[in-house]
Amino acid sequence: MPDALTGLPAGVTLNALSERAYRAMQEHTAFPWAVLSAQCRRAGVDPAALTPEALKKIAPQLAAGVGRFTSPAQQQAVLRALEALV
Repeated sequence: MPDALTGLPAGVTLNALSERAYRAMQEHTAFPWAVLSAQCRRAGVDPAALTPEALKKIAPQLAAGVGRFTSPAQQQAVLRALEALV
């Protein structure tokens, strides 16, 4: 799969928490940026500049986004991984 579909878009720089969240999601889905950016946009959060409060707020939606394309087990694994970051 081309990196343009599975990786970060050119020019996107993540803060430390966004990077950790992205990497945690990357372990469970081939499209971590697509899920992260879509769910953050819905919540009015900048996906490249996550704060602990914002991540805590959107972690369930991020996990559900992954779960839609994978499995309930993956959804729970992502939720646990994201919650561990905050």
